[in-house]
Amino acid sequence: MRSSLTLWLSAGVYRDWCDISKQGKVVGEKHYSDLIIELCLTIRQVYRLPLRQCTGFLKSIFSLMGLSDLAVPNYSTLSRRASGLDLKLSGKPSDQK
Repeated sequence: MRSSLTLWLSAGVYRDWCDISKQGKVVGEKHYSDLIIELCLTIRQVYRLPLRQCTGFLKSIFSLMGLSDLAVPNYSTLSRRASGLDLKLSGKPSDQK
């Protein structure tokens, strides 16, 4: 095997995500938790993906995991909510000697 991708979702994140997916689309409300948005933006940053490709990537991963019923935030939601979050990752590696 040349490479693999493993994604672990804690029981709490998975439960919250399932609850959101069952609700359907709610317009004008804070639909996704900050933790879900942060997870999506972290994946985006790690793989250096534009927002639209990030949502497609996550949908593809969930489909491969048999979790295609989980709702993934769209790119505009990620963009809007990213401005209010303080992500811990930086785009550049740190200088540790």
